[in-house]
Amino acid sequence: MVEMEIEAAPPLRFKVDYLNIIHDQDKIQKRQQLQEKRIKTQIAIDSAIARLNAAKTRYQ
Repeated sequence: MVEMEIEAAPPLRFKVDYLNIIHDQDKIQKRQQLQEKRIKTQIAIDSAIARLNAAKTRYQ
């Protein structure tokens, strides 16, 4: 889902260079936030899988 948000980020361009710079910084920051969110989500998934595997081992 986060991957789709990253891919869907629109490539907007302005005629005035400084607006492009400001907008690009916003896009970069948004992309970084989405990538951080993806990494945190992956860590949470990995942690949950590890806990599940540990529980399975204890159950056996």
